[in-house]
Amino acid sequence: MKRREFIIVTSTAACAAALLPSGRAMGLQQDELMRFFSDKAGLLLSNGAMYGQGGEGFVRMNIGCPRNILKEALGRITQTLDIV
Repeated sequence: MKRREFIIVTSTAACAAALLPSGRAMGLQQDELMRFFSDKAGLLLSNGAMYGQGGEGFVRMNIGCPRNILKEALGRITQTLDIV
């Protein structure tokens, strides 16, 4: 799996966020995708479906946080995707 194919980063004046792996690309339904990040990476991310139809199949991570927290979260995601 090439991680770069699954991560979309957006930035506006109001927020900076990343849409993380497509559940469809990973073969997971939305609820399975949410549990995957919660159970495997220990991260509670936002359900992409909360942001409309275009967000279905994705999880959203707020990246407007201190760099050390962001690095920790991205490290967990990387490790988790590496074992899939």
